[in-house]
Amino acid sequence: MEIKYLSHSCFEFNSNGKRLLTDPFLTDNPKAKISPEDLNPDYIILTHGHSDHVADAEGIAIRTGCLLIGVFEVMQWYQKKGIENVHGLNFGGKLHLDGYSLKYLQAHHSSSMPDGSYGGNPGSFIIDDGEVKIFFAGDTSLHYDLKMFGEVCKPDISILPIGGNYTMDIDDAIIAAQYLGTNKVIGCHYDTMPIIEINHDNAISAFTSTGISLELIEIGGSLTV
Repeated sequence: MEIKYLSHSCFEFNSNGKRLLTDPFLTDNPKAKISPEDLNPDYIILTHGHSDHVADAEGIAIRTGCLLIGVFEVMQWYQKKGIENVHGLNFGGKLHLDGYSLKYLQAHHSSSMPDGSYGGNPGSFIIDDGEVKIFFAGDTSLHYDLKMFGEVCKPDISILPIGGNYTMDIDDAIIAAQYLGTNKVIGCHYDTMPIIEINHDNAISAFTSTGISLELIEIGGSLTV
C-alpha cells in the first residue's frame, strides 16, 4: 500500500489498483500543494462533517463519480445535494469494497456540516487492504475504547491527530498508540493553522522515547507499507 499525505487529515491510499481518499480539505487549505482537480479517487471516506474534513468532497464526488462513504447522517446530507453514489455507515458497520474493507468506529469529537446541519456521530476507520490494517482516527480525543480497538482489530499502523486544541496532542497520541498496540504512527491534523502547530523534532523524540516511531510525511510525499 502507498500512503500519500496531502496535508491536514487528507491522505490518498493506493492499493490493489484502487485509490481511497480521506477527508479532502485542499481548496482553502494554506498548506495544500495540489488542487482537488488533480485527484481521481475510487472512494472517499469522511470521518465527520466539519469543513476542514469535507470541504472538497462534493466537488470531487461530482466530477469523478467516486463512492462517498461516511456516517449515515452525513451521507443523507450529500444525497439531498444530489449525490447518489454514497454509502452510509454507523458504529460497528463494515463495508467490503474492491480493494479494501472498511470498518467504522467511535471517535470522541463533535460533528456538524458546513451549513450547520446535524453531522451525525464523528468516527474513525479501520482501513484494510488484505495485507496492511490501518487505524485512521479522524479527529478524536484520547478515549479508552481505543484499547478495545487494538485488542479486537489489531491494526498495524495508526494515523493519529497530534496537533492538540481540537484533537489529541502528542502526549495523548502516544497513549492512544499504546492502547492500539501499534508501534508505528503517522501524524495528521497538525501545522495547518497556527493553533495546531507543533515542533517536529520534539514530537518525534517524544514518540521515540516510548519505543514508537512517528512518521511526519512531507506534504505531497508518500511512503509504502
